[in-house]
Amino acid sequence: MAFAITHNVTEAVIATTAGVLASSTAPIGFALDSVIEVLSVVAIAGQFNRNDPERWEKATVRAIGIA
Repeated sequence: MAFAITHNVTEAVIATTAGVLASSTAPIGFALDSVIEVLSVVAIAGQFNRNDPERWEKATVRAIGIA
C-alpha cells in the first residue's frame, strides 16, 4: 500500500506541475484522479488497521464513494 500511495502522490505532483506549465486541464484532471486513488487506498488501509475491520467496512465504502 505504501508503494501505491507514494506512486500516486508523485504522479499527482508531476501531472499538476505539467498541467500548470502547459496551461492544460488534462494533466490536472489526471492528477485529481491520482488524489482520489490515494484517498481510497488510505481509507482501505485505515479499515484494515483497526481491530474489527468488518465493522468499518460500510464507512470505508462510503468514504471511497465520496472520493
